[in-house]
Amino acid sequence: PDNGADKLDLYHYDGDAAAMVDRLVADAEGGGLKNFTFVHIDLPDSAGHDQGWGSEAYLQAIQETDALIGQILDLLQSEPYAGQSQLILTADHGGDGDVIVDDNHANPLSPLNFTVPFYVWGEGVAAGADLYGLQSTRTEPDPNLNPSLLTESLLGVPIRNADGGNLALDLLGLSAIPTS
Repeated sequence: PDNGADKLDLYHYDGDAAAMVDRLVADAEGGGLKNFTFVHIDLPDSAGHDQGWGSEAYLQAIQETDALIGQILDLLQSEPYAGQSQLILTADHGGDGDVIVDDNHANPLSPLNFTVPFYVWGEGVAAGADLYGLQSTRTEPDPNLNPSLLTESLLGVPIRNADGGNLALDLLGLSAIPTS
């Protein structure tokens, strides 16, 4: 039944990002990737919260994450995934050099914390493509959805996490998240 339960094919978490990516690659090589795979690498977020953005620990976490993303990109460029995969890469928030207090995540007046990095790679994604143009579900920012986003400190409405969800749904041929 479409009741929201039992919709995951596979869930794995052991707290070790490198082990998780190694397992993802092993599962994929065994034909275990499905139509949608979500990977959460929390190394930069954890280091930023604990030590501050720009700290030595944070920069080390970025290097480790870069290597892990490289493994995922190598996988997606191999058979049978080459030419038919997309990667959406984002974060839950930015960072401004200081340890972030939770309320800054959703504060559009703190653009370094509020604005998220957002990258898309893969089949059908042109280099330098306008991310808003990739989604048939949202072709331009809609200020009516959250008027508080329109501040002089932000240039337009930044891409947020729901946009990543909607882009993933669009790539899968599914409809947008309601009220997003």
